[in-house]
Amino acid sequence: MYPVHLYSYAQPSPKKIILVHEVFHDSAFKFNSSNSVAVLNYLNEQFYRIPSSDYIANSNSTKNRLRMINKTCTIEVIHPGVSLPDETVSVSNRDDFALCLTRLGIRKNIHRLLDSWKQIETDIPLYIAGSGNMESSLKRKSDELKLDNVKFLGYVSEEKKKELFRSAKFYILPT
Repeated sequence: MYPVHLYSYAQPSPKKIILVHEVFHDSAFKFNSSNSVAVLNYLNEQFYRIPSSDYIANSNSTKNRLRMINKTCTIEVIHPGVSLPDETVSVSNRDDFALCLTRLGIRKNIHRLLDSWKQIETDIPLYIAGSGNMESSLKRKSDELKLDNVKFLGYVSEEKKKELFRSAKFYILPT
């Protein structure tokens, strides 16, 4: 819950439309590194119980978790994504790297991707683009696994996302 959400609840409007990205339930305490963040996430979810609100979820998974909290609200799913130009790029003309572009959080399973990358023992570089609360621990894990072919790009602009998608041999999303 961001301060703007609290502000919107305080307004006299009879109908609210709220964008929901995460619903942790009790697992907020498992996935967050600090108890204060976990408590805020848990309290945030109590607002989802307020009647006369409509919700936009970023995935069917988030919609299903939200439905467990509020069984009567309207929930529309709008998947986030990147719009690419209509141009076709042949796979044979692409660079020889794999791309993972996502928020670096526990539920995205990047730690499992790193374990898998170690097991397959490939020379293909893996570019991980994105940022999040797991970024430093994922970099440490990559170092511990001695994954010299994994490169963390951090946050990338929309233009850079398009360039990466056009250039990558393939895309991996382990979530």
